[in-house]
Amino acid sequence: MVAFCYLRKENDKKHLVFISEEALTLVYGSRKHDFPVDQVVSMALTEKQRVLPLVWGGLLASFMFLALFSQTINPWIGLVAGLGGLMLFYLGWLPSPILTIQTYYKSFDFNIDAPAPNLVAFSEFVNFYVQYLKGAELKFFTNNKHLEASPIPVFPPYQVDRLPDQEQASMRPFIPVHADGEIKYTQTSPGKPHGFYFFGSPESIRNQWKSS
Repeated sequence: MVAFCYLRKENDKKHLVFISEEALTLVYGSRKHDFPVDQVVSMALTEKQRVLPLVWGGLLASFMFLALFSQTINPWIGLVAGLGGLMLFYLGWLPSPILTIQTYYKSFDFNIDAPAPNLVAFSEFVNFYVQYLKGAELKFFTNNKHLEASPIPVFPPYQVDRLPDQEQASMRPFIPVHADGEIKYTQTSPGKPHGFYFFGSPESIRNQWKSS
């Protein structure tokens, strides 16, 4: 596993997404969806209208009100069903958080009520991983100050560009698969921001720097 992220709340193992060197895997309730990394184009959390409630709500309301005007249905049944169709149409019209995984052959949408706040950042990392580093050794950056922490905060290249200039200058790259440990995208303790951390030996990172 390269990194993982919960879809909704922390420690909800029934709703999570993780990426490995082979696949992007999404656990959604009782179902598990695997997408080979070489087939993934992008991953994004956006707000979209729900097509099915829009269509079914619109059809139900239209048929019920037509039946009412033509007096072919009980007025109370037609009124209640028509209003129910309008409510369904309205719910479909409201934007809803949708996690979209785009592959070369199809787009997959997953409705994520109350998405985890770090899901957007994780999606950025997935896009970086699948678009620019397929078949390459994944590099992260850290510095001597961060090596003193446990676990060790690390940064993919696109995050380094967002750091203050002074901290950017101190960052050095390393390759996790050649180090003694693993990368996790997580929150190390309550109140701490989510981010990428290296769980393993800082000496294995220092040894890479010495040999480069």
